[in-house]
This record gives sequence, structure tokens and C-alpha cells, in this order.
Amino acid sequence: MITRHSFIPMAVRLAVACLVLALGGQAALADYKSDMGYTALAAELGAAMPTGADVPVSQVEAPLVSGAYCPDDVTDSELIGKNYTWENGYAGVSGHATTVARYYYGSTLSFAPGISTINVYNANSFLTALKAGKLSDPAFETSSVQSDSWIGSYVDPVNPTSAQITKDIQTLRRFDYTIQRDDFVGVVAVNNGSATAIPSLLASSYNSITVGMSNGNHSHGLTSLQQQDGSGRIKPEIVGSTDGILESGNPAPYVSFVVPLVSGAAAELLQVAAGNSSLSLASHSQTVKAILLAGATKTQFPTWSRTPTAPLDTTYGAGQLNVYNNYHILTAGRQQASSSATVGSAGWDFNTTSASQTQTYFFDVPGTTAFKEFSVVLTWNRVLTPDSFFGMTQLNSSLANLDLKLYNASGFALGALVDSSVNTTDNIEHIYGSLLPGRYALEVSSSYAASTDYALAWRNRPTLPGDANLDGEVGPEDFGLLKDNFGVVRTDWAHGDFSGDGEVGPEDFGILKDNFGASLPGLAPFAPLVGGSDAPVGLTVTPEPASLLLLLGLSAPAWWRKRRAPARGAARGQ
Repeated sequence: MITRHSFIPMAVRLAVACLVLALGGQAALADYKSDMGYTALAAELGAAMPTGADVPVSQVEAPLVSGAYCPDDVTDSELIGKNYTWENGYAGVSGHATTVARYYYGSTLSFAPGISTINVYNANSFLTALKAGKLSDPAFETSSVQSDSWIGSYVDPVNPTSAQITKDIQTLRRFDYTIQRDDFVGVVAVNNGSATAIPSLLASSYNSITVGMSNGNHSHGLTSLQQQDGSGRIKPEIVGSTDGILESGNPAPYVSFVVPLVSGAAAELLQVAAGNSSLSLASHSQTVKAILLAGATKTQFPTWSRTPTAPLDTTYGAGQLNVYNNYHILTAGRQQASSSATVGSAGWDFNTTSASQTQTYFFDVPGTTAFKEFSVVLTWNRVLTPDSFFGMTQLNSSLANLDLKLYNASGFALGALVDSSVNTTDNIEHIYGSLLPGRYALEVSSSYAASTDYALAWRNRPTLPGDANLDGEVGPEDFGLLKDNFGVVRTDWAHGDFSGDGEVGPEDFGILKDNFGASLPGLAPFAPLVGGSDAPVGLTVTPEPASLLLLLGLSAPAWWRKRRAPARGAARGQ
């Protein structure tokens, strides 16, 4: 029998305001829909809001002791009218399965209430269908999204054997193989509790999306299976808010109920992609994964961090799901690599590369809009193939090593390297931070001989006019930067040229004055700023606008007269 989020020996053991959201920021709100951008997107789109309609999905459930694994489609008002297929026969109602279903495709609680066709699996039977160690192929997944709110392992934690470990490894490989073969979006859970280990099944998979909670109370860190199956990879890959989520009146949130929210968000994207032929390549599982991760927000997590060799945060992954950002990345459209064309401030691509190729995407950060919150994610699948001798009884794993690099650019020529994501253990690369105005290029490269399909997704977010140091608020430190450079020929936002005219002067002061005290709630400063800025970050004092000039004991007109005239003469060579 399988149990939900537990480890016991057995044959198989399992276990806001709309403005803020529209800008992509996330304050700590009291409702998961607001927290994750759904409320803002629904307000913007109205009747055009995607619902996941016509997207077939599956739900894999750990059975109760009684064997029940089915959602309540008879008496639960959120689920009545859905079209269920009980893949392992109807076996009674599970409260856990019902709550998962409510947040997956329920009529009012989910992000995808239009989902109407659902295949439900008993997790034990699902694992049997993967046929670990068998000569035959795993069963086919006909759904577009599969939600797995359970965990497990074949390994006895007291007396582990190599045979048990091998079975976990082959089960994971068969799961990744089905995603590779059938091209569905698999969404899986880590365990509850921050002190728990990353589960083997299915959270240690490559090709799925592994989910945790925004409160951080989940297993996180590095996978620990044997080296040949990729130990040391960061999990989870994305988290979600649990504000307002309940199970039968129990206020304790569980990872189980965030997984279906991410699954529903994937179904929304797939519905939009299916309705527009120009977005058809977004239906690939790699593309959906890249868009979901690139759209995730970090501003809720002051400790969020990444490095060139560790693309995700070890607790929060790429950040918190944000369906507003996801939708706008998707609908910005596919934009391909090119040596002669520029891509937009948001978009995605599904493409192929190999060791003999680099794919380059040139883009601009206009001087008039200054800093951007820049997020880009590269994803690809690991590839599983039958062993040449043992056949399907032993799937062999191969993983391309793709790198993602960000350069300054001039025209269509690369300049200095700005940042990179070059980890060698995982199938995700991620760059995130703030860009100064200028021209840039993203480069996707491979050291793997064979051709590799990949997905790339990116987004930019503008900051406030007058926010020189990009801390999300126009305040004294921004004023200090402008003051120190007043009258000086400057062409960058970080030193006070908010107007983009190449000089720090009265117009820039007016922009700062008009926006003084304004803020983007939840927008944290980024360190380091990339693109060459030496602007400081951080803000501790926020006086009223009337106090701005009193900080120096000066009036604006006198200050301008004092500094402006000589600076103009110097700039004009007089």
C-alpha cells in the first residue's frame, strides 16, 4: 500500500492589490490566488481568462488503508459534473484525493476550473504500470498534465539493498522516459517538513516539475540517489503559496495541495497554446516548465540566491508560482535565436542545439525604462534509451550539458560576459537579477555531441522612475545618487539620468520628485546589479516628499543654479 508523505517499510512505500500583481510583484497576501497572480490575471482578462478547458489531465493518488483513492465526484460541489475515468476501478472516496482535486480543477478553488476530463490512478497501480525491471514499455500517458501528490521509495531505510536502490533508479528513469516519450507535464511533490530528505519517488526525477511550499516547510536541498542517477541536484524547482488552503478544516498546509495548483497553471498555458497555432511549440513539456520557472517570483524570499553553478535556491527553487507572469511570457510568443534580429522583453523559444552550435538571443533594455527585473530559464530533458543488451529492463540515462550565458552586446556582436548559469548536474539553467539600460545577448551552448531539444523562457520587469538603486522604492538614497551627479554628463539610470537625455539635471530631479515615496511592494533589491553599475542597494529611511530637500538644507532652484551652469559650460567645451 502507498501512504501519503510518509516513510514506512513496504513493497512500495509512499507517501495584493491587482497593481502589485500586474507588475509581477507579490506581497504577503492572505489568499493563494492573489499571492500567485491569478487574481490580477483574471481582472485583466475577464471572460478571456484561460480555465484549462479541453486539456485532459491525470491525477495519481496514494490509496488509503481501505484502498480508496478517488475524489468525491458525487457530493462535493467543486467536482460535480467532471468526467472521470477510474484507471484502477472505482474504490471509494479519499479525502486527500478530494482536496487535491478541488485545488486542481475545482469550480471555484482551482486555477483551472474548465478541466473536465480526468484520469485517476491508484499510485501503487501507477508504479506497476511503469514496469520497472520489465521488458515491456511503461504504460502510455494520454493526458497533457499529470499531478502526483505523493512520495515514496522501494528502499527499506533500515536495511537498504542495492537491488532496492536499483529499482528506485529504474522507476525514476521510466517515469522520465514516459515524459520524454509522451510529452506531458509531470508535476510532483517533495515531502512535508523542512528536515525531511528529498524523496526518491518521484521528486528526484529530471523531466518533471518538483513542487514545494512558499513557507519553506518542505524537504529541500540536494537529491541523494547514487551518482549515476544525478545526486546533488537542487529540489524543489518551484514553490506555491498555501495561504487560505485547507483540508477538511485542518489549517495545516501541505505540499500535496500546492502540486495541483501548479498542475492547473500548466493546464492554463496548454489551453492558450492549443488555441493559437503560433504558440503550438509551447505545448512541449520543456516549454511549459521553462515558462513556469521563468515566471516565478523571488521577492517573497529575502534569502533567495543562486550562483553560476547552482541555478536554483536550495529552499525555494526558482521562486513562487505566478500565473500572471506565466501568461504574459507565453503570449509574448515564440522568438527564435538569430544573429540579425532582436527579441522582445518577454518570450520563449523551443529549439535544438548541439556541440557544434550556439544559439544567441539579442535584446535591449531601453534607457528610458532603465533597470529591469530579468529572469531567464533554460530547460531540457534527460534522455532514456533501452540498454543494448538488457533492452527495456534497463534504461540507460544520458544528459546533455547545456550552458546559459548573458553578455553585453553591440549590434549583433557579443561583448563582455555579464552572468552565466553553467551547472553540470541538472537540466535547468537560470539567470536572475537586474540589468542596466543597454544591449545584451543570451547564449545557449552545448558540450554534448548529440542534438538536444531545449526550451528558453524570459521576462523583464521595469522599475519605478526615479529608483536609481533598484530597491523598489524612490527615496533618499536615489536622491543622493542624483545629487552627487547633478550637472554631470551621464548616460545611465544608476547615476540619476532618468530621462535618458545623457545628462543629470532638472528634468531628472522632477522625475524623482514626482515619484518620491512611491514603491513596488515586494520588490527587493538585487545583488549584484549586473551590466556594470556601481550603484548601491538597500534603503532604510523613507521621509515624506516635502522632507526631500531639507535633508540637504537646500531649495531646488538654488541647487540647480549652483551646480547647473558650470556643468553645462563644461559639457559644451566653453
